[in-house]
Amino acid sequence: MVRFRPKGFAQRQRDALGNWLWKREGVRRVVYRLHELQGKPTAFVVEGEKDADALWRLCLPATTNAGGAGQWRDDYTTQLQTAGVKRVVVLPTTIPLAKPTAERSRGPATTPGCS
Repeated sequence: MVRFRPKGFAQRQRDALGNWLWKREGVRRVVYRLHELQGKPTAFVVEGEKDADALWRLCLPATTNAGGAGQWRDDYTTQLQTAGVKRVVVLPTTIPLAKPTAERSRGPATTPGCS
């Protein structure tokens, strides 16, 4: 993830020669701090890494997704379930696009096998 001023973002990856490719094709997308969510019964889903990091500083496991508001993928729900997350607390922002993400990220709390 590359941040541009004042508030632009782009994602890139390295090719076999070490050059930057400005595309995400072939890259598995995972929720932020997925490895740290392993075995956590509850996770907070927020809009952005900065908010997730702030919650972790308060000892509250948190994550977000790449691409920002409205970009939640069904695979992210599966990732949380596989990590052992049983309950998700969605903290949407006041950004209008955040509502679809908040609605779609509710999956783990309502999916069979999760309480």
